[in-house]
Parts: sequence; C-alpha cells; structure tokens
Amino acid sequence: TEKLASVGRLAAGIAHEVGNPLGAIGTYVEVLRRRGVEAEVTQGVTREIERINRIVRSLLDYSRPHDEALQPVDPAAVARAAFQLLQAQGSLKHVRARLEVALDVPRILGRSHALEQALVNLLLNAVDAAPGGDVVLGVRRWAYESGHAAPRRTDDPRWTIFPRPADRRPSRPDYQPGLPGVLIFVVDSGRGVPR
Repeated sequence: TEKLASVGRLAAGIAHEVGNPLGAIGTYVEVLRRRGVEAEVTQGVTREIERINRIVRSLLDYSRPHDEALQPVDPAAVARAAFQLLQAQGSLKHVRARLEVALDVPRILGRSHALEQALVNLLLNAVDAAPGGDVVLGVRRWAYESGHAAPRRTDDPRWTIFPRPADRRPSRPDYQPGLPGVLIFVVDSGRGVPR
C-alpha cells in the first residue's frame, strides 16, 4: 500500500510537470497551424501530444488507490486497459506481446482496479521472464472445474477447459463444477521456474 501510495504521488507530480509544458506545446502547434505550417506536421505533433496525455492519464488511473466494492466487472475491458497501459509505456517492446480476448466473455464480480494491477504485474513478470520471446494475455469464458474433478471435454468453442491435471487446478468448495465464469491468463515463452 505504501509503495502504491508513493507511485501515486510520483504520478501526480509527473502529470503536473508534464501537463503544463504539453499545454504550451499544444498552443504553439495551433499558432504554427494558423501560420500555414503543413497540416501533416501539425497533426503529427498533436497526435503525439495526445499520446503523451493518454500515457500520463493511464499512469494516474493505475496508481490512484481505489477502495472498490465488489461489482460487475468487464474482464475483457480490464485486460485491454492493462495491456494498452504497458504498450503505451513501451514495456512490451522487447517481446512479441499479444492480447487474446474472446468475443463472448461474461462480466464477473470483482474489483476492476485490483484486477488491472494484478494483470500489469503478471505481464511485467512475463516480460522479464521471456526477453525477446512471446507474452500472451488472454481472457475467455470458462467452466469451473474443482481440484478433484476429472477433466471434462466439450465441443462448445465458447468454453475453455484449462488443461491442467486435477491436482493442479484451483479448488473452491463453494463453487460447483461447471459454474460459468472467466479464465484470465498470462503466458510467456520463458524457461520457467525450476522445480
């Protein structure tokens, strides 16, 4: 919590320090546009200013502490936000990163900010584990399988059965096997963790 609070203070300071010069640059670009500088040049500078603004805003949103109550969350939107945050910051440039989001992902009950923070951390770990390799963030519809259930097969492509042995699956006695939900995963092509 303390680390996140310090990141929040740092992000707020950066937003202020970067925001003022960006506003001034935007004004200068408008002056240049009125003086007849090529539209392609002014549009390019304006586009990059907007990109910097998006990066600063997403950093502020990420670092701002949230005491969210459980609520319906769109996991596909949260995954996209985490992926785009790291992409905009250049954190994914040393890997072949891709986002795989199914079309029919249902909403889940959760905390979107906490989920985004977890995904950002998992993605950064994957980037560290697989330099020059592949990193995938995926979100799919999933039917819950308890740790003691035999693996089920289904021909319905909307449901993913996570291919792990029964003793490696999460076990939640309060969930019934087959309970519809969502599988969110981060996969990398790194060497893995020694046993």
